[in-house]
Amino acid sequence: MSALPDAKRTNYISGVEMLSPMIGIHDAMHYRPEVGGSRPRTAMALTGDKLLLYCADSPTTPEALRDALYKLGAETAIMLDGGGSSQCDFQGKKISSSRRVHNYLAVWLRKKEDRPVSKTVCLDPGHGVESPGKCSPDKSYYEHEFALDMARRIQAHMERCGVRVVLTRTDEHCPTGKADTNDLLKRVAISDAAGADLFVSLHSNAAGNDGWYNASGLMIYTSAGPDTASRNVAAKAVLARMTAAGVELRGSPLVHDIELVVTRKTAAPAMLIEYGFHTSKTEVELLKKDNYRAKLAEATAKGVCDFLGVAWAAESAREGMDTGVADWAATAWEKAKSKGVLDGTRPTDPVTRQELAVDYARVFLGAGSYDRILAPPYESVFTSEEGLLFQDSYHEVYRLYRQNSVRKSPGYDFPDDHLVYCFRHFSRSGRALYLPFQIWDKGRVEGGGRRTTSWDLALDDRIAPPTRSVTWIRQDGRSGLDI
Repeated sequence: MSALPDAKRTNYISGVEMLSPMIGIHDAMHYRPEVGGSRPRTAMALTGDKLLLYCADSPTTPEALRDALYKLGAETAIMLDGGGSSQCDFQGKKISSSRRVHNYLAVWLRKKEDRPVSKTVCLDPGHGVESPGKCSPDKSYYEHEFALDMARRIQAHMERCGVRVVLTRTDEHCPTGKADTNDLLKRVAISDAAGADLFVSLHSNAAGNDGWYNASGLMIYTSAGPDTASRNVAAKAVLARMTAAGVELRGSPLVHDIELVVTRKTAAPAMLIEYGFHTSKTEVELLKKDNYRAKLAEATAKGVCDFLGVAWAAESAREGMDTGVADWAATAWEKAKSKGVLDGTRPTDPVTRQELAVDYARVFLGAGSYDRILAPPYESVFTSEEGLLFQDSYHEVYRLYRQNSVRKSPGYDFPDDHLVYCFRHFSRSGRALYLPFQIWDKGRVEGGGRRTTSWDLALDDRIAPPTRSVTWIRQDGRSGLDI
């Protein structure tokens, strides 16, 4: 159910939009007055990679229909008709109408051996934007954003393992639009309606009086003992996976609290995970990192699979590799995200040629740059407060080259402080100058991706100026590409 039909396809399904990235559970639906009222209804919805078909022979309003689908975990949903013409046949169970139906939709189900869904987990991203004060003292971290991001990461792991996942919220808002007891009860109702085998509420902790505090460590809340209760068995399974992943735990990481609504009132075994303290300067920096979130999500999903008796399914051939942002790239990654150069996803994925072309154009050509994202390869631009070319740095470089009898080759029209020109004419010492670089080894492209090889930039002075050359030399001594 795409928002816009693909021109290459010839068959489409359309109807009244009930749930979509543009219309949420609390937004008004748009339909003609004659379509409203209570009557039998037919609808389709998507939850994860699952298709839901809904046909009701009892009178139902469009809004009530949407609520029912949402409780079933629907993320995108459309109402197919206004009622009266709905006719369904589900394995011999029929809903019929006096009206004649000319069009049919047939759906073939997967064979049972194709990993049937046998377990359901309800993931509860704690709080919402309506919850005040659920953030770090410096406002650089918000619990509601973290919780929803974690839910989506865990959901991806669980669904890959054949587990059905239902979310209590799919956007930044609380399920009821208010942060109160009714909101908590709504989360419980969503889990119960889905028939969840496990309920997991996702949070980060706080301590102190609205300022920085040194409390730290992951902990899990359940309603009560004993240790043999399913909720505690599930919590211990997750804690074991956290320990194996090297995540810091609180001194006594399993805590019982009978006052927590979401763990006390759910029909399913329930736990509430506090992944760390967002009032700790150390932990809040961890909680903001993509690679740390990836570690927490995987450990949570593995622990849940252990409890449910579901086999862990490897993500891909890259399973076991760190898919987060490395420490050496973290600062640059965050700056690129904040400036809109990157969308914040796929930090270790291979880049496509068109993505590389965009990066090159932004950095060196200025195409599509804004807010000073451009990093022009001219020293004078960097050192000039106005970002202007031919400033003091240019003249300094010009004098330096002339003092050393270095001249640009005929037809080379870049200014003297251009990065490539500096490389080509850097030294007249009679010795090669080696500068470390990481470049793409275009001779080793595998499966449409690419990998890096360590190279050195050798400025070779064996050729008399001004035609001095630059050669890429691999660390194993083999020559590379002349520029």
